[in-house]
Amino acid sequence: AVWNQRLGTLTLSMPSGITMQKGRPYIFSFLLSNPTAAKSAVQVQYFLRQASSATTTFTGTLAPDRYSEPSFYAMNAGDAEPLKVYKQVLLTKDIGQSTPYPSATNTLTVSLVSTVDLNGNDGSTVSIFGLLGSQTVSTDSLALIDNENTGST
Repeated sequence: AVWNQRLGTLTLSMPSGITMQKGRPYIFSFLLSNPTAAKSAVQVQYFLRQASSATTTFTGTLAPDRYSEPSFYAMNAGDAEPLKVYKQVLLTKDIGQSTPYPSATNTLTVSLVSTVDLNGNDGSTVSIFGLLGSQTVSTDSLALIDNENTGST
């Protein structure tokens, strides 16, 4: 297959000896990288030309998938439309605690799910603020608990 980014065109040529048989569905997939900014889905067209007949061509619009939910956290029907891209956000941003009692050791648990990778190699950071009133003294090495057992804290 030939991909032309500037034109947004994928061109497939039938390999020698292969026939796309009438009445039989053919399904294929390919990988593209989404843009970095949010955008609406695109309308995708097709053009099919039968090489053995100068007059046999088909053109039209491919039907977008408005019903499937992609296999990514918190997706909805319609999110499988081609090149529909949401803005960069935190899909989940929750915090809770283990105990409300005075002078008790309290485990605060934060849950975050991002729509983009946050990479320590590029200097990405997460700051949690507004935690005023704790009796814990300031430190540069507060221990984190790996609740998912990923080995990364």
